[in-house]
Amino acid sequence: MCKNTPLVSIVVPVYNVEAYLMECLESIEAQTYDKIECILVVDGATDNSFNIAKEYCKTHGRFKVFYQENAGSGPARNKGVALSSGEFICFIDPDDWVEPNYVETLVCEQRKGNYDLVVSQTIDRKVNSKNEIVATHENNKPRLVYVSQRDCRDNFPSVMFQHHYLDGPVCKLYKAAIIKSNKIEFPPYRRSQDMVFNFRYYKYVDSFSAISCHTYNVRCDYPPQPGRGRVFSGYSEIVAKIYLELKGQLSQWNISAECNIQFHTWAFWYLYAYIIRCVDANQPYGVVREEPFKTIIDLARPNLLTQRIVRLFLALKLYRAATLFIKLIYRLK
Repeated sequence: MCKNTPLVSIVVPVYNVEAYLMECLESIEAQTYDKIECILVVDGATDNSFNIAKEYCKTHGRFKVFYQENAGSGPARNKGVALSSGEFICFIDPDDWVEPNYVETLVCEQRKGNYDLVVSQTIDRKVNSKNEIVATHENNKPRLVYVSQRDCRDNFPSVMFQHHYLDGPVCKLYKAAIIKSNKIEFPPYRRSQDMVFNFRYYKYVDSFSAISCHTYNVRCDYPPQPGRGRVFSGYSEIVAKIYLELKGQLSQWNISAECNIQFHTWAFWYLYAYIIRCVDANQPYGVVREEPFKTIIDLARPNLLTQRIVRLFLALKLYRAATLFIKLIYRLK
């Protein structure tokens, strides 16, 4: 156990996860790091999740549950942060579970260099309809350490676009003071709000450590549940907002020229995912004719062959060819 242990607030947004919530809560209760509080924010759940959380909190003093009308995981996490009292904050998704050393590993690493942000590794667990693990994959990203603001910013393209350390909020230890003093929040987007919170937080980071320990289990439904690929209303607008906000942040750091291709290739991945869903749902995706999507398409250089072909069709304004190609490759899968 690390000495001079600070309080760590664990924030869990809860929505319709009655089949998995208890496993998540038990993994938090089993932490080797004792000085924790767990804040459960039930986001308008329509199943038995709220009752499960309330019953658990009655017999586990470190756990507290709060309810809000459905607003999304971002606002739920914001509420959890506002209610927290720990020196550090970490997030866990309610359908995942953590290893017993999850919090202790993050805190011990933080104490070594007083890092502003610490990140560990995840394990993907493919789970069938009987909640049985049928496949496991450890994600092994490289060890990274930066100890100055300039180093953190100069290496942002590697952290964000190459190794995707800032995609989600889990597997991370944040300083509560940085979040609260700078009023950093998850935006009320229904998708991709996690990365926005992370790069907003990273703006104030002067030191960063990514370690090789695997502490977090991501539950992956296998086969994937129907509806995961549906088109969400307004998602193209969200992609545009995220792109423009991050573009402005990179410009402020004077590193936009150095990572221009990486940045636009990263943005194209989200545009590509949106187009795939539109094609699958037989919906139009005319936004690609507008800015900032035209610039994203022009400057992106994806490595994946299928994405390269689709990008080329879009750049040449061969939209029907792009649609037919996407339908073909997914029929062959």
